Order: sequence, then C-alpha cells, then structure tokens
Amino acid sequence: MNYSVLYLLINIISFILCPDTFAIERFSLEVVSPMKRVFKTTHVTNQENPLIEIWTARNEYESAQVAVCSESETSLEKIEISDLLSAQGTNRISRKCLTIRIPEYVHVEKNTKNTPASELDALAPEWFPDPLVEFTQLKFNGTRSVWITIYVPPDTAPGDYRGGLIIHTNTETRNVPIVLHVWRFTLPKTSSGV
Repeated sequence: MNYSVLYLLINIISFILCPDTFAIERFSLEVVSPMKRVFKTTHVTNQENPLIEIWTARNEYESAQVAVCSESETSLEKIEISDLLSAQGTNRISRKCLTIRIPEYVHVEKNTKNTPASELDALAPEWFPDPLVEFTQLKFNGTRSVWITIYVPPDTAPGDYRGGLIIHTNTETRNVPIVLHVWRFTLPKTSSGV
C-alpha cells in the first residue's frame, strides 16, 4: 500500500475518533465600551464581524476597547493599526495619531469603605485593570483588553474615515475594521473655564 494513502487513512481515523486533537484554538473577540472595565474573568461574546465605530470632533482624543479572550494560554504577539482614510482616499489620519495600549492589573484587597454595591465594578479581593501601558507582547489565559486611542488633529476634514486593527496571536490573526466619524466642529485648544 502507498505510504501517503496509509498516512491519510490514519489521519482520517484519528480525526473521527479524537476530533479535539485537531481543533484549532481560537480566541474570542468583542468590541466593548471604553467605559467598561474588562477583568481577567470578563465573559466575552465572540463577534464574528466586530467593528470599532467612533464619533469625534476635531482636536479631540477618543478611545475604543477590544476584549480578547482565550480558554488556554495564548500569546498576544503583535497588534497593528493602519492609517484612517476618507472614502475618496484624499484625506488621511496618520497611524501616528493612534496609540495602542493594554491595561495592567492591580490587586485590590478591599473595596473602598461605604461604597454602595451598585457602584462597584467588582468585589475585592480582585485584580482590577487600572494603568494603561504601551503594548508589549504578552502571554495570557482568560480575558485581556486592547485600547486604541485616536487623536483627530484640528485641521482634519470632517467626514468618515476607515482603517483597521489587526490582532496577531500565536494561534490566529483577526482583523477589526475601524470607522471614525469626524464632526464639522473643532474643540478649543484650552478650556474656557466655565
């Protein structure tokens, strides 16, 4: 018997008897509000077609958050972000105006005294996501989040801009489109003090 046919038959039988051996570990991904704290144990509903959509004025910073979850140890290898282009391609917001950060976790032993339970994000003791730090490759098991902050320069033409975020792990790569809506007004450089 030909060895390649034998090899194929062995793999087919192995797949039928032990399908989990051939399963590819996928991570779940969900775009969540930047107002939400993403804990290591936060449940993530996998979005097959995630989209980051942001509305902003000119001369403003706005953020988005993407939660990434894996049930086994995963390495978050690299995160890339593109320039944002207008529909006609004539206007651009450079990727230099976009930053990628991840939260570090701080262990909190006790919740703040007399804080109503309805105002707590979680009950201590717990690891709370707190400082945002520059992205570096990391290994994790559970849930982590990725923060994207966009600065829209004051001379940016109003309209819609599109680009993308690419998240690479040791098991797969996922693309997350970005749509940025820039309004027709500019925030002042300094506060009016009102």
